[in-house]
Amino acid sequence: DDNLPFDGVFCCSYHLAIVMMSVFESRHIRMPDDVKMVGFGDIRMSRYGLLKYTAIAEDEEQLGCEAVDMLLKQITGAEEKGREIILPVSLLKGYTT
Repeated sequence: DDNLPFDGVFCCSYHLAIVMMSVFESRHIRMPDDVKMVGFGDIRMSRYGLLKYTAIAEDEEQLGCEAVDMLLKQITGAEEKGREIILPVSLLKGYTT
């Protein structure tokens, strides 16, 4: 659609990405022809090669382990205030790149 005021969207979660895909489909907006999309968060469909959009995926297991570690340190009073944790991410290329 040449009348769209944008050519791409970034969704902060795969839930929002799924909603956006539904909205695009209902308005006959084609991905990736009319609009490109990148979502944050792994989506299970990517494991089967069915990912229609590109996604930035974090390691959910590592994220969970870090969260539990931080919680246990807060409970025991050993947590360092202001500690920053940076976890690696990966790019899952879908049909929109």
